[in-house]
Amino acid sequence: MRGDITLKILERVKDQTLDGVSLFGAFLTCGYGASFDQIKNKAYRSSPKDLKDNVPKDDWKKINDRFLSMCRRLENDNLIEKSKKDNNYFFRITKKGREKVDALRDKKRRSLPASKYGKKDSSKLNIVMFDIPEKEKRKRDWLRGALLNMGFEMIQKSVWTGNVVISKEFMKNIRDLAMVEFIEIFEVTKQGTLRSLK
Repeated sequence: MRGDITLKILERVKDQTLDGVSLFGAFLTCGYGASFDQIKNKAYRSSPKDLKDNVPKDDWKKINDRFLSMCRRLENDNLIEKSKKDNNYFFRITKKGREKVDALRDKKRRSLPASKYGKKDSSKLNIVMFDIPEKEKRKRDWLRGALLNMGFEMIQKSVWTGNVVISKEFMKNIRDLAMVEFIEIFEVTKQGTLRSLK
């Protein structure tokens, strides 16, 4: 997501002035060159000049074009400013850039993760019960979408069941969203006595 990458870049520049080489390194390690995983990994150990010598010319051009485009965009948006000294360029964050960092952090804190998790059958029945306050309605809607995508079925609006494995990523997201206190998850290994009376 572009906002996430912009935030990472601005955070790198936030507390210090970076020269062009350091900004390029931040650019490579923050996801702009994400399709160039091998190059990105080399970036931790190499200078841009060393990288250029060891990267196919076409790939290098793509990376360099992306880097220059990012610099222009951040400058045009007045988020960073560039200065030149002794044939070297230096970049520092502007007041507007600092405000952008705060806004992007706030947006990231309020955003919800994708509710798509892989479906995987289980021999055990899982029951998910929740009571999420009305002020957290967005999180409640996200939770219902996530349960549906994992293969759970709704018994009542706040009670869902399914013979599915609960994703570890889902559990992590529940913790990250501070929803643990509102949700109970039970794993049933034996049928209840009422079912045997049918």
